[in-house]
Amino acid sequence: MRRVTGTWAADFLHWGNQPASTDEDAQIATKGVTKFCKPSPDTIEWPVTDIVHDWRAGAENHGLALQSPDEAAGDGLWTFGSYDSENHPIPQLVVTMDVASAPAVRGVNIGPSYREGDSVWLKGSPSAMYALINDPAGGRMTAEFQIEHDPAVPGQGTGLIWTATSSQTSANGKPLVRIPAGIVQDGWKIRWRARAHNVTAGTVSDWSAWGHGTVATDVPEITAHEVFPSYQYEGRTMSIGLTPDLRATVTHPFADSMWVEFQMEYDPEQPRQGTGLIWESVDEDVPSGEQAVVTIPEGLVDGGLWVQWRVRASGGPFQSEWSDWQKLILDF
Repeated sequence: MRRVTGTWAADFLHWGNQPASTDEDAQIATKGVTKFCKPSPDTIEWPVTDIVHDWRAGAENHGLALQSPDEAAGDGLWTFGSYDSENHPIPQLVVTMDVASAPAVRGVNIGPSYREGDSVWLKGSPSAMYALINDPAGGRMTAEFQIEHDPAVPGQGTGLIWTATSSQTSANGKPLVRIPAGIVQDGWKIRWRARAHNVTAGTVSDWSAWGHGTVATDVPEITAHEVFPSYQYEGRTMSIGLTPDLRATVTHPFADSMWVEFQMEYDPEQPRQGTGLIWESVDEDVPSGEQAVVTIPEGLVDGGLWVQWRVRASGGPFQSEWSDWQKLILDF
């Protein structure tokens, strides 16, 4: 087994254009395999540790060449399985190495949360933290988590609020811990971090960079329900046509855009016309302070139908309750 020193292409390789190879660190296998002795076929191994070290030291890796130590000698025909063999195992290069343990944290998340640019808001009392960790040496790992008061706001408190260590996971796992309810308060600014422990190797990573966020309980506000076009008749809203817009204004103190849901159902005051949900729709990515708008599809309803409709908005995990039902009679 020799180290190839020249380039080659499998699709164009033949006996006359074989790449150069070197006998430096070449290995000779002397195991005899013949169809007259069992087991046959059998495997042959060549220790190529020195060749792999050559590659690691900078020698170009053009692969390995398998040839007789003396190609002028008539020592018969040897047949080996190749990478596209159908009846025999394909060749394998097995490399065993010692890898130093180096646990690392690739990311830390806390939630539920909402991010807008560089700002993070945590919904009420955050419920969980998890980290993305790894170690090239493998082994069983845990993650250690900390939540602290933000030192930029000492009036809210200082130092550690809570800490916990996850259960064990794999070297490329995502350990998670549950955060007890009530440990932080609305309006607090907090920070969090994590570090990885390789329990098998007894090694520990550096702490991750601090993450920063604000605890908030704000939910979207829904105002100015409107049907367009419509008019008022004897205290009720009457649509002009059967495909009016349903509109509502949504606002939130820090969520720049929202997901707004609409539902329309039969008016329970007129049960003979029907009961339950008729239609629902969503207006996505509605800027805070703007109108969310959906249009009742053509052919969905008949004139004279009494309905009621409502709205709910979400900015990340911050979700409003459903608004009050709005009464509507669709155009005759």
